[in-house]
Amino acid sequence: MEYVASPHLRSVPASDAPSAGALPGGWTAETLDIMIRPQGSSTRLLDLSDDSRGWNQLASDDARDCGLVPVNASGQCGAAGYFPGVDQLLNSPGEVLKLEHHGISDIRSMRPGRVAADRGIAGNVAPGISRRARHHLQPPNSTEFQQRLRRDKVKQVTTMVDELHKRYDILAGNENTRRSQYSHFTTYITWLHEHYGFELELRAALPYIADHAAVQNYIDAHEGWKKPSTLQQELRVLTRLVRHLKECCDDSSLYHESAHHWIPEPYGLGQPPQSLPYTTRELRGVVDWINVQPTSYSQRRAASIVALALGAGITIGEMTGVTYDDVTAHAHAIIVFTRGAPGTRSRYIPVTTPWDAVLSDVLHCRPPGHTASSPIVASQRGTITRQPPTKVVRKFIERSKTVGYGRAPVVRRLRHTWVIGHARHHVPFELLNHAAGINRGLDRAYKRTIISTGVMSGEEYNAWQGGIEFTDYPPLTAM
Repeated sequence: MEYVASPHLRSVPASDAPSAGALPGGWTAETLDIMIRPQGSSTRLLDLSDDSRGWNQLASDDARDCGLVPVNASGQCGAAGYFPGVDQLLNSPGEVLKLEHHGISDIRSMRPGRVAADRGIAGNVAPGISRRARHHLQPPNSTEFQQRLRRDKVKQVTTMVDELHKRYDILAGNENTRRSQYSHFTTYITWLHEHYGFELELRAALPYIADHAAVQNYIDAHEGWKKPSTLQQELRVLTRLVRHLKECCDDSSLYHESAHHWIPEPYGLGQPPQSLPYTTRELRGVVDWINVQPTSYSQRRAASIVALALGAGITIGEMTGVTYDDVTAHAHAIIVFTRGAPGTRSRYIPVTTPWDAVLSDVLHCRPPGHTASSPIVASQRGTITRQPPTKVVRKFIERSKTVGYGRAPVVRRLRHTWVIGHARHHVPFELLNHAAGINRGLDRAYKRTIISTGVMSGEEYNAWQGGIEFTDYPPLTAM
């Protein structure tokens, strides 16, 4: 990818570099290409030829119920929208949104993006939806659903749960825990039957029940209808069930064709929410959050925060130290220099596609009050005074939560998504460890998260790591 120099982005053409080793931070053209394109470089241009309204489907709850952000006929963001259009939404563990960037060089006068009036928030049906549509969008825990469950399928499903327990001992000994598990298993199997249409007999249902991806699809389908704490509890219970069944059953009895079409989301099992990488659905909300910022400057500021964290894995403590001069465009990539923060070291980081183009255009539209030495995420005056570094970004995010649509990001989770995405694509461990810049080592910081999210098994992780062991301190020497 060749980058065009903008007035505020220092460009280092390939002709000025005598060799690949001239790139900063010890990066080479080959290692940069691995880091900036972990999801592959093939993208499709946005085609609006068949859409008379000129809307780009940007954020959605599913493929049929989309919130929309306007773009013009040429495929660029119009006066009511800022962010690049979505090329493809990836649902694999740890992957981030794959966007096709359309340029934002004229965003100085833009207004916040609009979301279609018929989009529901947190699963609620908006007033513009017809009564028939309301009927089809009944929540899974509605009265109608419970009545069907009790009337038609409860006997067959409970019989199946009893048979599963008789064969594989899936229920706990404690009476309260057993009752809770029974309820979760019954609801889960009923939803699988209604969603995938298999017969309610154990031989046909077992491959669907014992599939991690089916659990993730079940959680996704109920997101917005149930509390996050309830979903986390169901996720833990059902994941233990799947693991237990996989240990007890042979592979042939668990195989089915539909499994190839199920792709799990990167939920962490038994971890606090702040340590989880973002799911694709959540990242759509982050994109909405950028779009609906009230001013063009706040849109640029929001985009720069997401681009630095999700595109370069920069921590919230490092962001306020990244200035315009610290971002340089090379022939192979855009590279950001960070001076480090408590827990991380100074380093050069290549920005992942497509966030490199987003960051480049944000810098191109530098506000009048900013200079080359101003932090990118600073206020419009271009200075940061009398505030802890982490508070500058947090305060902006906290204040912007009231803008309406969208989901304000958690920078820590954006960084986790950056790490997990590279790990999923098996970017060499040494490269990712160098780019992450963690003082205690990538292994100690992310091993549990990488394994628990299903990106790698323990054996795959050990092979990926190559048996490297990190120590916090150098060995003691007797004096």
